[in-house]
Amino acid sequence: MIHAIPPSNLGFAGGNNFGIELARELNAARVLICNPDVIVGPDTLSGLLREMDSRSLDLISPYMREVDRDNYPVDFMWPGWDFWLGRGVLDISLASRIRRYLPTFYGACFVIRVDLLDDIGGLCEDFFLYAEELDFCRRIDDSGGRWSVSKEYGVFHARGSSISPTGGPRKSLTSLHHSSRSAVIVGRKYWPLAALWWTVVRFGWAVKFLLKGNHLGFRAVILGVLSGWRAPLTAGSAKATRSSITTALRQLFRR
Repeated sequence: MIHAIPPSNLGFAGGNNFGIELARELNAARVLICNPDVIVGPDTLSGLLREMDSRSLDLISPYMREVDRDNYPVDFMWPGWDFWLGRGVLDISLASRIRRYLPTFYGACFVIRVDLLDDIGGLCEDFFLYAEELDFCRRIDDSGGRWSVSKEYGVFHARGSSISPTGGPRKSLTSLHHSSRSAVIVGRKYWPLAALWWTVVRFGWAVKFLLKGNHLGFRAVILGVLSGWRAPLTAGSAKATRSSITTALRQLFRR
């Protein structure tokens, strides 16, 4: 086992890119990206690799098993991005059907072929936390790659515990800040008009925090939004931000 620790906190994308480069040096054919709050069963990884090969996939993620408030297990299999609110959802089959969703995979755990990374590059470091998988889906699709979520192999996910101040599911200020920031950034890259709407949505959430007396939550959301608008985008993003107003409107209001 090799332990490689970057000199500073590079965020989800930067930290995993650090590990991916090490895997390249070791001539790895595939890389497993896995959050510290994910538990992988003994046969899960081998099963994912078999499914990946049998279906000719470039990327595969397992379905997610979590526990609800009553401590009962719940399986999530259809992740996506809520285009109306600008946020990820665990399972679009359980979400509101009146809104538009973009399918994604589970960024908490996935296996990817290194040759695909050679084609499209690593995770986008414009994002510190959240929305990386949505950006990745766009780039994989544009390259002609194939990705999917396994319905046969799953992992247990203690969602949010890796960044929660108590190790539990309660959202931290870091989570509020970066989820707001990343929503704006991914909108700027691909759907500029939607980014404006997602900003309005988050200002509404910030006001709710303020009315409840949660001044730190209010501040985290507002600063996250402002940081998202101020952040420079990496090379290649400028082309994406030229999406037409017509396309953005169609995506935003399509049902």
